[in-house]
Amino acid sequence: MTKTVKNPRRKRTVPVARRSTPAPPTKEDVDDLDRAIIGRLQLDGRATVRSIARALNASEVTVRRRIGGLVRSKVIQILPIVNPDVFGYEIVAELGLEVETGKVREVARQLAAFDQVFFVAVTTGKFDVVCWIVLSTRHDLLVFLTEKLAGIDGIRRTETSTVLDLLKRAPSWGIAR
Repeated sequence: MTKTVKNPRRKRTVPVARRSTPAPPTKEDVDDLDRAIIGRLQLDGRATVRSIARALNASEVTVRRRIGGLVRSKVIQILPIVNPDVFGYEIVAELGLEVETGKVREVARQLAAFDQVFFVAVTTGKFDVVCWIVLSTRHDLLVFLTEKLAGIDGIRRTETSTVLDLLKRAPSWGIAR
């Protein structure tokens, strides 16, 4: 859809395309400098723009703009990774859910709304939805499984696995390399 605006220099109207929501970025939108910046941030999320610029032989202005663009376009997020043990969350569990046909996305959306849930995915294979939760006690896990999940229509079956020993939790998985 276009609208017409007057061009003061030409004394006539010209069509102007309306801005639509930008398309999500693709890997072609991320160049080598962006990847190098992302790699530096994966190594140290608190790295300064100055240190990244020096390491990459780029200007601070360029690095600052690139980081801002990567954040705005949702290519990256800069967030702390919290150790749940420090805050008394002793239970980390993975839930696999079989869901009625046609209700998969709604179940996933409702799971994502719970504070205890930190990861939700619609999947193929044995389960339709997989989520990860963090809780303080086994009693909290019992309440989550028997009361919170019971309030979600469409769940046929669940399977819960609790984490006994977390060997790796990495913010970096090699995308920038």
